[in-house]
Amino acid sequence: MDKVENYSSKAEEILHPLKPYVSAIARFLIVVTFLEDSFRIVFQWEDQIWYLSKYRGMPWEITHLFLALNVIIMVAQSIRYGLIFDLNFFLRNLSVIGGLFMVLSEAFAKKKSPFPGLPQLSENDRKKYLQLA
Repeated sequence: MDKVENYSSKAEEILHPLKPYVSAIARFLIVVTFLEDSFRIVFQWEDQIWYLSKYRGMPWEITHLFLALNVIIMVAQSIRYGLIFDLNFFLRNLSVIGGLFMVLSEAFAKKKSPFPGLPQLSENDRKKYLQLA
């Protein structure tokens, strides 16, 4: 049991600097998973067919049909919901990405406070608030 606690404390020490970035990393990985999957289906078509037929035991004709149907459904969803050419949707997603980058940059620039839990207003922060007004 002591070994487990020892390993746990060592892992916590190593991972502690990453703690503020975990939610941003998780969101990024979720999005990248879907992007990677869509690129893999299109650009590695033959590898997908080979995997489905050899390892999954699906007949060759059904693998082609399955992958083609998968691509068609993904594109049809974008067209059906009007997302493929909707400038408003694109700009909204772009603004969300910009907001995430702002949060990420703030997390990188944020320094440890000597008084945790108490708000502090530096000279730079005063300038920001004056610019917002």
